[in-house]
Amino acid sequence: MLNYATFAVRQVVLVAVLVASAAIGAHAQDGRPLEPQFDVGPVVLVHPVAGQVIRGDADVDVSWRVDPRAALPPTAEVTIDVRDPVRDEWSTVARSHLGAESITWHTPDATGPGWDVRLRVRSATRHYQAVSPGFSLDSTPPWVGGFAYRFITPTSPEVRLDYRAEDDGSAGLERVAVYGRSGGSPWKLVSVDRDARTPVVFALADGRHELYLTATDRVGNTTSIPAASTEPHVVVVVDTT
Repeated sequence: MLNYATFAVRQVVLVAVLVASAAIGAHAQDGRPLEPQFDVGPVVLVHPVAGQVIRGDADVDVSWRVDPRAALPPTAEVTIDVRDPVRDEWSTVARSHLGAESITWHTPDATGPGWDVRLRVRSATRHYQAVSPGFSLDSTPPWVGGFAYRFITPTSPEVRLDYRAEDDGSAGLERVAVYGRSGGSPWKLVSVDRDARTPVVFALADGRHELYLTATDRVGNTTSIPAASTEPHVVVVVDTT
């Protein structure tokens, strides 16, 4: 004969089994499996991080670190998702395993803030995720121009060249380079202004020189290096006699 206490225990066990079964095989009303529960755990995103600016339309590393005390298997599946702030949706960009510790992601050709990356780890017993919110992409090269004079005739080897450089992206300017040529020779690097602040000062020998400036931002976007057909920004004729 089944007493009340035994009946109560069996009911509790039955409910627990039903709850566990529902969690494992839960489905939405449309029949699709529900997303498993992802906990914040022992996996940390190392790159990119919140507030960082990374280059658009380029290969960048997405890397992570695992707390060794977690004893997660290195073969656990890793999924990397990225949220586009314009479309406001997540998309999977790469899959790997936990032991790889990094993957390469080719970033979109975009410029702007509000991008998020999410790492999800699936193991046999637990699921973890780490999110790095609010980094920026920058695929826009800076601009350089605004020369006060197109023709300069210094009487000493020192040339002082005023310019204006701007970066429409969020990375900021890193340097301005000066290329020069004379007498039909190819363009070559003459000087680098490493603080990207006008003016740039450098020395030239006597004679006629054509100069062209390029600008580079802090994530590597740069204006095009001059080709043979490129017109100069400034012509300098040095005469120290």
